[in-house]
Amino acid sequence: MTPPTTLPPMNEVTKGEHDTAMKEATAPIEPALTVTYHKVRLHPEDIIRVLTDKLPGYIPFFTQNGTNFPGCRLIYIDNFGHINGLDEDVLANFKERFPHYGASSVAATVNAFFGLFANYYRAHEFVDGHGGLFLYYSSILNEEDTHDLQEISMEKNKAMNEKRAARNATMEAAKAAKDKETADLMALAKAVRDAGGVAERIAELVNEINLLKQENAKLSKKIRKSK
Repeated sequence: MTPPTTLPPMNEVTKGEHDTAMKEATAPIEPALTVTYHKVRLHPEDIIRVLTDKLPGYIPFFTQNGTNFPGCRLIYIDNFGHINGLDEDVLANFKERFPHYGASSVAATVNAFFGLFANYYRAHEFVDGHGGLFLYYSSILNEEDTHDLQEISMEKNKAMNEKRAARNATMEAAKAAKDKETADLMALAKAVRDAGGVAERIAELVNEINLLKQENAKLSKKIRKSK
Protein backbone atom coordinates (compact mmCIF):
# COMPACT_ATOMS: atom_id res chain seq x y z
CA MET A 1 0.00 0.00 0.00
CA THR A 2 1.40 3.34 -1.14
CA PRO A 3 1.56 5.88 1.65
CA PRO A 4 -0.28 9.20 0.99
CA THR A 5 1.74 12.00 -0.52
CA THR A 6 2.43 14.85 1.85
CA LEU A 7 3.29 18.41 0.81
CA PRO A 8 6.43 19.95 2.20
CA PRO A 9 5.86 22.49 4.92
CA MET A 10 5.44 26.09 3.68
CA ASN A 11 8.46 28.08 4.70
CA GLU A 12 8.22 31.68 5.85
CA VAL A 13 9.19 33.17 2.48
CA THR A 14 6.59 31.15 0.55
CA LYS A 15 3.89 31.91 3.10
CA GLY A 16 4.63 35.66 2.90
CA GLU A 17 4.45 35.71 -0.86
CA HIS A 18 1.15 33.83 -0.73
CA ASP A 19 -0.36 36.32 1.72
CA THR A 20 0.77 39.27 -0.40
CA ALA A 21 -0.78 37.76 -3.52
CA MET A 22 -4.07 37.16 -1.73
CA LYS A 23 -4.17 40.75 -0.49
CA GLU A 24 -3.51 42.10 -4.00
CA ALA A 25 -6.24 39.89 -5.45
CA THR A 26 -8.83 41.13 -2.95
CA ALA A 27 -7.80 44.80 -3.08
CA PRO A 28 -10.65 47.15 -4.07
CA ILE A 29 -10.70 48.48 -7.65
CA GLU A 30 -10.44 52.21 -8.16
CA PRO A 31 -13.81 53.79 -9.05
CA ALA A 32 -12.34 55.31 -12.22
CA LEU A 33 -11.63 51.80 -13.52
CA THR A 34 -15.14 50.46 -12.96
CA VAL A 35 -18.05 50.51 -15.42
CA THR A 36 -21.54 51.11 -14.10
CA TYR A 37 -24.57 49.91 -16.07
CA HIS A 38 -27.86 51.70 -15.50
CA LYS A 39 -30.82 49.51 -16.28
CA VAL A 40 -33.49 51.25 -18.31
CA ARG A 41 -36.97 49.86 -17.86
CA LEU A 42 -39.23 50.96 -20.68
CA HIS A 43 -42.92 50.46 -21.16
CA PRO A 44 -43.56 48.15 -24.14
CA GLU A 45 -45.02 51.05 -26.14
CA ASP A 46 -41.86 53.05 -25.48
CA ILE A 47 -39.74 50.15 -26.68
CA ILE A 48 -41.66 50.06 -29.97
CA ARG A 49 -41.33 53.83 -30.36
CA VAL A 50 -37.60 53.88 -29.59
CA LEU A 51 -36.64 50.93 -31.77
CA THR A 52 -38.78 51.61 -34.81
CA ASP A 53 -39.27 55.38 -34.87
CA LYS A 54 -38.70 56.82 -38.35
CA LEU A 55 -37.82 53.41 -39.83
CA PRO A 56 -39.81 51.62 -42.54
CA GLY A 57 -40.03 48.23 -40.80
CA TYR A 58 -39.64 46.26 -37.58
CA ILE A 59 -36.99 43.70 -38.59
CA PRO A 60 -33.48 43.99 -37.11
CA PHE A 61 -31.08 42.47 -39.64
CA PHE A 62 -27.58 41.34 -38.62
CA THR A 63 -24.86 40.44 -41.09
CA GLN A 64 -22.37 37.63 -40.49
CA ASN A 65 -19.77 40.09 -39.23
CA GLY A 66 -22.24 41.54 -36.73
CA THR A 67 -23.30 44.70 -38.56
CA ASN A 68 -26.78 45.72 -37.46
CA PHE A 69 -29.43 47.26 -39.73
CA PRO A 70 -32.38 48.11 -37.48
CA GLY A 71 -35.95 48.72 -38.58
CA CYS A 72 -35.73 46.79 -41.86
CA ARG A 73 -38.65 45.79 -44.05
CA LEU A 74 -38.70 42.63 -46.16
CA ILE A 75 -40.25 42.94 -49.62
CA TYR A 76 -40.48 40.52 -52.51
CA ILE A 77 -40.09 41.53 -56.15
CA ASP A 78 -41.28 38.95 -58.68
CA ASN A 79 -39.89 38.52 -62.20
CA PHE A 80 -42.60 40.85 -63.58
CA GLY A 81 -41.61 43.71 -61.30
CA HIS A 82 -44.49 43.46 -58.81
CA ILE A 83 -43.57 44.34 -55.20
CA ASN A 84 -45.14 42.56 -52.23
CA GLY A 85 -44.70 43.76 -48.66
CA LEU A 86 -44.86 47.55 -49.09
CA ASP A 87 -47.29 49.75 -47.24
CA GLU A 88 -50.25 50.64 -49.42
CA ASP A 89 -49.44 54.35 -49.56
CA VAL A 90 -45.80 53.69 -50.47
CA LEU A 91 -46.81 51.20 -53.16
CA ALA A 92 -49.41 53.60 -54.58
CA ASN A 93 -46.80 56.36 -54.71
CA PHE A 94 -44.34 54.04 -56.43
CA LYS A 95 -46.91 52.91 -59.02
CA GLU A 96 -47.79 56.52 -59.78
CA ARG A 97 -44.16 57.55 -60.29
CA PHE A 98 -42.97 54.37 -62.05
CA PRO A 99 -45.14 53.86 -65.15
CA HIS A 100 -43.52 50.49 -65.97
CA TYR A 101 -44.65 48.87 -62.72
CA GLY A 102 -45.64 45.25 -63.25
CA ALA A 103 -44.05 45.15 -66.71
CA SER A 104 -40.36 45.51 -65.90
CA SER A 105 -37.42 43.40 -64.79
CA VAL A 106 -36.40 42.91 -61.19
CA ALA A 107 -33.29 45.04 -61.72
CA ALA A 108 -35.26 47.91 -63.27
CA THR A 109 -37.79 47.82 -60.43
CA VAL A 110 -35.08 47.83 -57.74
CA ASN A 111 -33.25 50.70 -59.46
CA ALA A 112 -36.47 52.70 -59.78
CA PHE A 113 -37.44 52.00 -56.15
CA PHE A 114 -34.17 53.27 -54.69
CA GLY A 115 -34.02 56.04 -57.29
CA LEU A 116 -37.42 57.44 -56.27
CA PHE A 117 -37.00 56.95 -52.51
CA ALA A 118 -33.60 58.40 -51.72
CA ASN A 119 -34.04 57.95 -47.95
CA TYR A 120 -34.07 54.13 -48.27
CA TYR A 121 -30.97 51.95 -48.39
CA ARG A 122 -30.46 48.27 -49.18
CA ALA A 123 -29.50 46.05 -46.23
CA HIS A 124 -29.56 42.54 -47.75
CA GLU A 125 -31.13 40.50 -50.52
CA PHE A 126 -31.44 36.91 -51.72
CA VAL A 127 -33.03 35.33 -54.79
CA ASP A 128 -35.65 32.63 -54.98
CA GLY A 129 -35.93 29.83 -57.52
CA HIS A 130 -38.41 31.64 -59.77
CA GLY A 131 -36.45 34.70 -60.80
CA GLY A 132 -37.71 36.88 -57.96
CA LEU A 133 -35.82 38.72 -55.26
CA PHE A 134 -36.31 39.04 -51.52
CA LEU A 135 -34.95 42.38 -50.33
CA TYR A 136 -34.33 43.86 -46.89
CA TYR A 137 -34.24 47.64 -46.84
CA SER A 138 -34.18 50.28 -44.13
CA SER A 139 -34.03 54.05 -43.88
CA ILE A 140 -31.79 56.73 -42.44
CA LEU A 141 -34.56 59.34 -42.60
CA ASN A 142 -38.28 59.02 -42.86
CA GLU A 143 -40.41 60.82 -45.42
CA GLU A 144 -41.04 63.80 -43.13
CA ASP A 145 -37.32 64.27 -42.52
CA THR A 146 -36.65 63.94 -46.24
CA HIS A 147 -39.25 66.60 -47.02
CA ASP A 148 -37.73 68.89 -44.39
CA LEU A 149 -34.29 68.42 -45.94
CA GLN A 150 -35.74 69.13 -49.37
CA GLU A 151 -37.33 72.35 -48.09
CA ILE A 152 -34.05 73.39 -46.46
CA SER A 153 -32.23 72.60 -49.69
CA MET A 154 -34.77 74.63 -51.68
CA GLU A 155 -34.40 77.57 -49.29
CA LYS A 156 -30.62 77.35 -49.57
CA ASN A 157 -30.84 77.22 -53.37
CA LYS A 158 -33.19 80.22 -53.32
CA ALA A 159 -30.75 82.21 -51.17
CA MET A 160 -27.87 81.22 -53.44
CA ASN A 161 -29.85 82.22 -56.55
CA GLU A 162 -30.76 85.58 -54.99
CA LYS A 163 -27.12 86.20 -54.11
CA ARG A 164 -26.03 85.23 -57.61
CA ALA A 165 -28.71 87.47 -59.15
CA ALA A 166 -27.56 90.43 -57.05
CA ARG A 167 -23.95 89.75 -57.97
CA ASN A 168 -24.85 89.43 -61.65
CA ALA A 169 -26.84 92.69 -61.50
CA THR A 170 -23.84 94.48 -59.98
CA MET A 171 -21.55 93.03 -62.62
CA GLU A 172 -23.97 94.00 -65.41
CA ALA A 173 -24.22 97.57 -64.05
CA ALA A 174 -20.43 97.84 -63.86
CA LYS A 175 -20.15 96.43 -67.39
CA ALA A 176 -22.74 98.93 -68.68
CA ALA A 177 -20.84 101.84 -67.08
CA LYS A 178 -17.59 100.56 -68.55
CA ASP A 179 -19.17 100.15 -71.96
CA LYS A 180 -20.53 103.75 -71.82
CA GLU A 181 -17.13 105.08 -70.81
CA THR A 182 -15.52 103.17 -73.66
CA ALA A 183 -18.13 104.47 -76.10
CA ASP A 184 -17.58 108.07 -74.93
CA LEU A 185 -13.83 107.73 -75.37
CA MET A 186 -14.33 106.23 -78.82
CA ALA A 187 -16.64 109.11 -79.78
CA LEU A 188 -14.09 111.65 -78.54
CA ALA A 189 -11.32 109.91 -80.40
CA LYS A 190 -13.43 109.88 -83.55
CA ALA A 191 -14.17 113.60 -83.19
CA VAL A 192 -10.48 114.35 -82.74
CA ARG A 193 -9.64 112.20 -85.72
CA ASP A 194 -12.22 113.93 -87.88
CA ALA A 195 -10.87 117.33 -86.77
CA GLY A 196 -7.41 116.37 -87.95
CA GLY A 197 -5.89 115.40 -84.69
CA VAL A 198 -5.20 117.25 -81.45
CA ALA A 199 -1.75 118.55 -82.34
CA GLU A 200 -2.90 119.85 -85.72
CA ARG A 201 -5.95 121.52 -84.18
CA ILE A 202 -3.84 123.22 -81.51
CA ALA A 203 -1.43 124.48 -84.19
CA GLU A 204 -4.36 125.89 -86.15
CA LEU A 205 -5.72 127.67 -83.09
CA VAL A 206 -2.29 129.11 -82.25
CA ASN A 207 -1.94 130.35 -85.84
CA GLU A 208 -5.39 131.95 -85.71
CA ILE A 209 -4.48 133.66 -82.44
CA ASN A 210 -1.24 134.99 -83.95
CA LEU A 211 -3.13 136.35 -86.95
CA LEU A 212 -5.63 138.07 -84.68
CA LYS A 213 -2.75 139.62 -82.72
CA GLN A 214 -1.20 140.93 -85.94
CA GLU A 215 -4.51 142.42 -87.03
CA ASN A 216 -4.93 144.06 -83.66
CA ALA A 217 -1.42 145.55 -83.89
CA LYS A 218 -2.14 147.00 -87.37
CA LEU A 219 -5.42 148.51 -86.20
CA SER A 220 -3.71 150.08 -83.19
CA LYS A 221 -1.03 151.61 -85.44
CA LYS A 222 -3.62 153.09 -87.80
CA ILE A 223 -5.53 154.59 -84.87
CA ARG A 224 -2.40 156.26 -83.53
CA LYS A 225 -1.57 157.75 -86.97
CA SER A 226 -5.07 159.06 -87.41
CA LYS A 227 -4.70 161.08 -84.23
